[in-house]
Amino acid sequence: MLLSLLNETLLTYALVMFFIIFFGSHTIIFLLSMVGLLLRPFSRQPVALLYPWVRLSAENPDDISETPFRPSRLLLVHTLWFMSSVVVWVGLTLICLDIVLNELFPSLVDIEDYSVYGMRVSASIGYTILAMYASVFALWSSRMWVRSLSQSLAYYRRMNGVRDGGLDDPGHYLAPFRKTSKWAIATWPLLFGFGVLAFTMFPPFQG
Repeated sequence: MLLSLLNETLLTYALVMFFIIFFGSHTIIFLLSMVGLLLRPFSRQPVALLYPWVRLSAENPDDISETPFRPSRLLLVHTLWFMSSVVVWVGLTLICLDIVLNELFPSLVDIEDYSVYGMRVSASIGYTILAMYASVFALWSSRMWVRSLSQSLAYYRRMNGVRDGGLDDPGHYLAPFRKTSKWAIATWPLLFGFGVLAFTMFPPFQG
């Protein structure tokens, strides 16, 4: 009984943190993207602070000297990307796997089968399917994130040797910002698919 209550408490905290990270990171990404979009007509003016977001939907500048390179912004955007996609999908996968383990070891937690479409099945089946769905995007987003981070680190090392501009592609600097925005947008329909799958596996109208 105590283990069951402890597990429910940890799951509650995990869900609270999930929503804080999910909505917080997405709010920041969308806010920066919208401000950048609004400032795009004035991109010729000094907007170095928001430069990457101003250039999200614009062509790459011809000269690297036109790009106000800032390593801190690369760290910021990768942190936002990590929280808005990687953490979300890895977290959902771990939560589902934790529930599956509890289902597979009923001696630890008293759990009963549930009825789905007239059949009595183990809840571990449904949560295993949800974990598989989430793990696909957890692996995909993690791989993309690690690859982008390594490319940004390589780009940063190259930038240290660039003099007088024109020796590197500014698109290398802008790519992580664009990918972060795309992942933030793509996460919503993917998460909706997770919800539809969960609703299908655990219909509320079933006993």
